[in-house]
Amino acid sequence: MEASIESTSSPKAADHLLVESAVELSLVEIVIGSTLHNLHVPFSGHFLSLNQSYFYSSYQKNFMTRLRSVKFLIELSVIVSLMKSMSPSLKKLGPMMSISMQGLLYSLGIALLGVNLMGQVLGAMLLSLWAFVQPLMSLFLLYGADLLHAYNYYDQLLSKYFTGSLEVIFFLFVGTKVFLAALTPLLAQKFQAQQLLKFSHGALLKRRSENRTSTGQGMIRELTKPLFLVSFIVMFCFFYLESENGITLFYKFARFMSVSMILIFVFRSHWIKNRLTKFLARFSFGRELLRKAGLAYEKILALT
Repeated sequence: MEASIESTSSPKAADHLLVESAVELSLVEIVIGSTLHNLHVPFSGHFLSLNQSYFYSSYQKNFMTRLRSVKFLIELSVIVSLMKSMSPSLKKLGPMMSISMQGLLYSLGIALLGVNLMGQVLGAMLLSLWAFVQPLMSLFLLYGADLLHAYNYYDQLLSKYFTGSLEVIFFLFVGTKVFLAALTPLLAQKFQAQQLLKFSHGALLKRRSENRTSTGQGMIRELTKPLFLVSFIVMFCFFYLESENGITLFYKFARFMSVSMILIFVFRSHWIKNRLTKFLARFSFGRELLRKAGLAYEKILALT
């Protein structure tokens, strides 16, 4: 990426940089994501968000004004998320939402503090928080107000045996993630992404095709992920200890299963994804983003 948007007024050159950047980010996301998945690494979304922050920071050398940088970041995140919708993988809306929101949060740091190290650090810190927000939103949809009741119950239980509280553990974990994210702009300035891209290209050549799972297999895979399993075990214990009778316990379990199935269907639904794409195509800027996403996706396919 030697060309710079700031160095030329040509829309064609700007589009080229945007498409190439989308290819680079998607290429590394595919390799890192598949590697973490194959190794069964829990909470892999946090690693992917750090990678996204690193690449956003590395692209900032192409800009001198915050307006163009913010525009580039928002367009890039939307294009990469749209490329997810073009993949044969069934899971779509979750990663699409994560990439789009994280790009928006990073651009907020640039908008507030400018295209400099401080703006990049703030953007990286804001971006890193979304990997906590989205799972919490999912858990709240699954359990509703019972999630807060369970939190208070376990917090009181923990305070009987340990000094401190769940807030301390949670904020320690969040603080560590935010600190690591704040380092990514420094790493982007010190280390070039070319070696990582070269490795990702080589790894992608070995992945000639994506294994497409059936809807049933996809639901089972989602229900056996750490977020669902751990939350279910913790909440089931809470319901068992606090429920007055078996009927209440059965109702809570049935609610969890039914909402889980609905959420998994929504996040894996081709129909919903197609409706969102058609809605975006109604607008000229949406059609342009879809066109660029298609070009970038074709380049990814050509690499395989």
